[in-house]
Amino acid sequence: MPTAEHHYNAEISAGSLMLRESRAIAVLLLAGADEAAWHKAIYVDNILQKNVPSTARRMVRLIRNRLEIMAPDLWEIVVNGTSEVALQSLMAAAIKLPAQEILRYGQCVIRIGGGLELLRLFTSYAEFLPDPPDS
Repeated sequence: MPTAEHHYNAEISAGSLMLRESRAIAVLLLAGADEAAWHKAIYVDNILQKNVPSTARRMVRLIRNRLEIMAPDLWEIVVNGTSEVALQSLMAAAIKLPAQEILRYGQCVIRIGGGLELLRLFTSYAEFLPDPPDS
């Protein structure tokens, strides 16, 4: 259940699937890179090939948010799979996170007092959404 301090991410559909960049970020996730390694890869080595650090930072946040809801086995697919399979995995992640956010939002509205009719309406749609993450 979301807390009063939960912030919703409206950025998740802000970019394409970015296969090349997603593969680079997935490599860092698979390696268990620490903050220093992330900084070196993104800003020193410029693995995303961005001219402006703020663009790289936004892209990393977007891609990392998508990938971190996936199991590490899927990171491996993003890195080593065919383009088609990797893109399908990235599409699933891009769809899954907004669905989780919608579910959290609905639960919050209902909890605050959205009323019985809203609960009925939301419940009819909730069966199509994935279970929310434990948070």
